[in-house]
Parts: sequence; structure tokens; C-alpha cells
Amino acid sequence: MNGCEGYRWGYRELEIPEWLNEVAPDEGVRGELPRWAAVRRAWQFSSQWRSDAKSILDCHQDELKPVACVLASGSLGRYEANPNSDADLLIMLRDGEGARCDPDQLWSHVQAILAPLGLRRPNPGGTYARCLAPEDLWRSDQHSLSPEPYRMGARLQILLDATPLWRTENCHAMYHRAIGWFDAGSLPCEPWWSYLFDEVQRYYRSLRILLRQKPATERDRRWCKHVHSRFLTWAAFVATIAACDSDDVRRDDLPQHLARGPQQRLMHVFARYHWDASPWLEAYDSFLRGAETGTWPVAETSSTLQANFQAFLDQRRKDWSETFLQYFLF
Repeated sequence: MNGCEGYRWGYRELEIPEWLNEVAPDEGVRGELPRWAAVRRAWQFSSQWRSDAKSILDCHQDELKPVACVLASGSLGRYEANPNSDADLLIMLRDGEGARCDPDQLWSHVQAILAPLGLRRPNPGGTYARCLAPEDLWRSDQHSLSPEPYRMGARLQILLDATPLWRTENCHAMYHRAIGWFDAGSLPCEPWWSYLFDEVQRYYRSLRILLRQKPATERDRRWCKHVHSRFLTWAAFVATIAACDSDDVRRDDLPQHLARGPQQRLMHVFARYHWDASPWLEAYDSFLRGAETGTWPVAETSSTLQANFQAFLDQRRKDWSETFLQYFLF
């Protein structure tokens, strides 16, 4: 089965995501080209790939008993994938299975059964190039300044852009475990999200440092993704924590919000506060068109995203507690 079979990589007959209707109910069309067509194409391609992947994993569930759940991360988690994307998946094992099975062999098997869907395997050696054992991720003695990069990346990606792909109930349990782990790292006098906020800021700074070490031929493309896709995940994270701080979102309800994905979460917050999301969507659509063709707009579109979100934050600041403002600034 080919995940792209029957899929039209074009402008017409594009579905409108529910979250896009929420933020722009009267957006209409411009001739034959719907507004934000690249956003819709990416959403539709990602949704179809994810649906096909879930069906394949369901067919192989007897072989995948050690797997607790699979979350889509990266471009698939953000619903902005195209046929040239990597299949970045967080394959989470059940408790204790890391010692009972062969995680490397299991990871290779998952990659093999999903290979017909056509996306590239994740980069070797990275966060997504292994099965993840809960006892390896959630040990209480790992609140340190120098965790192994794949552990730090996995913990944070679960809360930044990973969305449920297979065995949704267990995916939600992983959200709860991640929230609890970061809560345990906060000081008693601090809000539960304080350690998480610190780690997210450190994570993004470390990614900027890694970018400088990349070959010059890769740097422009990776920098463009950093100031668009990673800025999106950061903006959605800030908006989500701000919603928790202002009691718009209770901590116990946080997993269901995380499951929506960063773009959907951010647009939901924009709609809730009647914020005009058009400048954001126009800029992000331009970025996704570049991702489709291999051209990478940076200065104009990234500046628009940052200016639009900064203006939104300035409007929302009156809703923040003094504690949140302190953590946001320092």
C-alpha cells in the first residue's frame, strides 16, 4: 500500500481542517487557489500518511506487543509533512520491555512495515532512531544539566510537537508521565511548569549551537526550519503554559490540548482571544511552499511570524501572573 495513492498533491479539492475553520470561518477562496493552500496540503498529506500508518500498525499489532504507543513528531507531528519529509516517530515501549525484547530489532521492524508509505527513515543516531524505554526516560535521578541528547530531545518533543499516532490512550499516558517528570524537577516554591520552561529554553539554545556546526550546504535549510517550525513549537508551548498559568487550561486537561499539535493549539488560542491569525498563516503558508519546492524563505516570513506573535503576547500580558512574567523574561 502506498500512503500517497489516490492523493492529489495539488491545489484543488483540499479539505479545510477544523482548526482552520475555527480561526478563519469566512476565509473563502481566491480563484482556483484556496487561501493557505500549502498549509492545507501539508495538513492533508500528514493526516493521510498518519491514517495509513495507523492501519498498518493495527495489522501488525501481534508483532508489536512490546510497544506501548507511537507518537508522530517532527513535521508529521506538526501536520506540515510533504513527500520529502522524514518519518520522525517516537516509538515508546511498555514498562520493562526494554530489557525483555531487542529494541534495535523492533525499531527496524517498525521502519520496515511502514516503508511502503514512502517517507525517509529518521537520521541515524538521533532521538527518533531507537525505541524508547519508559524506565530510561523517566528515572528520577536524571534531572541533571547534562542528560544524553536523545533523552532530553525525547522528553521535550513529547510535550512540544509529538501527537498520538497509534494507541492513543497510551500516548495520553505518556503526556501525563512527561508532565509529572518535569514537575518533580521543579522546586517546591515554584509552579509545576518552571523546570519544564527552563529545559525548553535550554533545548532551543542547544539546537542553535548545533546549527552552527552543520556543513554550510545544510545551514540555510536547517536555519529556515529553525525560525519557522521550531518557532511554531516554541510559540505554541508559550501559549499553552500561559493558558495553564491563567487557568484557561487545567493541568489535568493538558494532555488533550497537547494531542492537537502545535499549529492547532496556537490557532485555538488565537481564536479564543479573537486574534487575527491571517498574517501568521500567510507567512507560514509561504514557508511551507518553500519546503515543497526546496527554496527557503527566511527574513521576511520569519519576521512576520515573530512580529505577529509578539503583538499577541503584548495583548495577553495583562492575563499573566507575576510568576509567569518572571519566568518568561528570565
